[in-house]
Amino acid sequence: MRALAVLNLLAWQLPAPRPMMRAGAWRAAPCALERTPLTSADTLEEAMVSLDMPFEAKVEAVGEHFAQSPGIIALRVAEVSAKLGVVGASWARGVPDRTVRLRACVSELGVVFVKLAQTLATRPDIIGDEAAGALAELQDGNVRFDDGVAMRTIAAEFGCDVANVAAERVPLAQLDAKLAAAARAGPQPAAAAGGPPFAWLTAEPIAAASLAQVYRGETACGKAVAVKVRRPGVVRNIALDFVVVRALLDAARAAGVLSDEADVAEMTAEVGAGLFRELDFTQEARNARRFAREHAACLPDLLVPEYYERFTSRRVLCSAWVDGRKLGELGAAEQARMIKLALDACFTQLLRTGFIHADAHQGNLLYTRAGELALLDFGLVTQVTVAQQEAMALALLHTLARDWRALISDFRCMGLLPSTPALWVDRRTGLPASTLAPGCWSRVDDGAFADAFEAHLDACAGVGASFSELTVALSELSLRYRFILPSWMVFVVRAVVTLDGFAAELPEPLSAVSEALPHAMRRALTPRTAAGRRTLRALCLEPGASGEPRWEQLRVFSGEAAGGTRAPRAALSPRGTAAARDAKASAFAREAVKLVLAPRAEGAALRRVVRELNAAAIARRGARALWQLHVRMWAPSIAGLRARRRVLDGVTATCAALVRWARALGARRPAAAAGAADAAASAGRGAGWRAETDADRRRRQRVVAILLRAQLGRLVRAPRAALALAAAPAALALLVAEAAVLEGVAHGARACRQFARAACAVRPWLRCASGPAAAVPVTW
Repeated sequence: MRALAVLNLLAWQLPAPRPMMRAGAWRAAPCALERTPLTSADTLEEAMVSLDMPFEAKVEAVGEHFAQSPGIIALRVAEVSAKLGVVGASWARGVPDRTVRLRACVSELGVVFVKLAQTLATRPDIIGDEAAGALAELQDGNVRFDDGVAMRTIAAEFGCDVANVAAERVPLAQLDAKLAAAARAGPQPAAAAGGPPFAWLTAEPIAAASLAQVYRGETACGKAVAVKVRRPGVVRNIALDFVVVRALLDAARAAGVLSDEADVAEMTAEVGAGLFRELDFTQEARNARRFAREHAACLPDLLVPEYYERFTSRRVLCSAWVDGRKLGELGAAEQARMIKLALDACFTQLLRTGFIHADAHQGNLLYTRAGELALLDFGLVTQVTVAQQEAMALALLHTLARDWRALISDFRCMGLLPSTPALWVDRRTGLPASTLAPGCWSRVDDGAFADAFEAHLDACAGVGASFSELTVALSELSLRYRFILPSWMVFVVRAVVTLDGFAAELPEPLSAVSEALPHAMRRALTPRTAAGRRTLRALCLEPGASGEPRWEQLRVFSGEAAGGTRAPRAALSPRGTAAARDAKASAFAREAVKLVLAPRAEGAALRRVVRELNAAAIARRGARALWQLHVRMWAPSIAGLRARRRVLDGVTATCAALVRWARALGARRPAAAAGAADAAASAGRGAGWRAETDADRRRRQRVVAILLRAQLGRLVRAPRAALALAAAPAALALLVAEAAVLEGVAHGARACRQFARAACAVRPWLRCASGPAAAVPVTW
């Protein structure tokens, strides 16, 4: 493994610790620590967790702190070099259990090396496929520290004696009996003021992690809590190891083992910045409260535990106890629901709110008895911009459509690809080489790169079915061409690929791509940037001013393309497959109609696209579709039977939906009934839901009138299309009648009744299009 080859050179080539940026550059920013030498552990901690200092300033301050004790760095470098050197030797000799040794070694080295290795596991172009696979399963060595130290930490933070931290310490062996007795006794009166902050705590930790260990307990006021206590000395250890890692990277570059253009330094900086933020538990509590606030309305089945500010400090965190089970403790049905909830939460964060829990591994996910997904540990979060969200959504849609050249543009917007493509070549020969071998980057033509990109992904049949498969395909490309992993995406990739792996391993596999599609569709339909609005138009309409819809793109966009998702192992019946496609198309149509008619600005871009649509082209397409359906329906085969059933089922469902929409658009409810209905809906949908007002309904009616008037005007200018559209209801009614005769009168009568109701419900809106529109402002 190339990353380990530098270890034999470290003892002789390791440079002295140096500031990581120009000395004094950060001191221009106002900060209480800007001229304070970091001579104590407390001052070092203040610098590392400070919100006022930029990250590079923290790195400089940490480097200056350890530059005063070069012997400490030398000892740590020797220890790290010795352990990694042994693994490197076994790797070079091809020892069979070398992957096990690698994981054990990195785990022993501590949290900095574990987090960096987990991140490098997403970059096989840097460390190779075998090492990446080994590090993907890495877990840190969770050795508990002394309970007495933990109790002294709590006492120091709360200003009490160690003996008064908790009124009772419960051994883990007696915990179940304690909880059973408390359940039988019922609620107890609150303890008197001035007593211990906790009524009881477990005598041993129930979990130990790299940064802290967790105790279960109960506050003096009777709330069940989890108390997390930070490890002693972890601040200094993280700071020291970060200096050592940066020194190792400098040595690797000096030895020519690591390219100067490799983005390992950026990845290391992102890992270090995340760890520095995780050291302050008060920041974690703030992150959790913000996360709960931003996702309360859109994720009703997500549980974020309450964090108690009174019992939280920089080194101690107190949150509500969550009674839940991990993924491996669930049955197949509960596992499937938990993974579905986790995928929904993941893509809501990525594509809707932009505020992301960046450490969603198995240990931080619980399934509660109420069927909710509980998220724990909010020390590591990241924020993505609206432009990045739109680029991710479009990347998914272009992947489903296998439009690889458009995917290149999406990747450039996301920062995954440089503006100028580059190929890794051998320095001496100039021939293409693997990035695992020595060489340098050489610029290549945009067209040549696009051809190679398209050919490679076309050869990978499963890239549209799984994020893991797409990641593998891109990793193979990155062995030849230059890719960049932006800092904001380091933890996002790991979380998505992890959940995708969980979904694929279920007895009835879920498709993470299918779960992501509705979120991507909504984000693409509601762009908030100029680039996003241009892309939406390009997705829906042909180039130019013709207004011709891009039918194939819209079919994929609606989720109807079967090749874009991975089907469960249980084979669907032909009718079930058609019903699934119809359900996806219907869901897409409902979402699009809601956005177009919504009296809010989020549907403005889609309203502009609908206004540009060429109704004549749609009428001609509809006439051809009706004729083709008529031909298929009379076919004396199974295909004809399916076509007849689809006609009846489709007409019944579509007309029923049309009746509901038309009535909703024009209905005026009595004030009392409207108030009661809105109150009930608000209670069911959460705090983010807003009741519809009369102004909203008038604005929606105006939207319908304007759109209908624009499309009717186009039809007037295209007589043949207008004639086809006018004949469409009669042709459809004939189809329904024919299908009813062939399939059964009872079944057909229901479809005919729905068809008649829809015609009556829509007729007032056609009259509305010719009348004056209400003077209510609408965003276009």
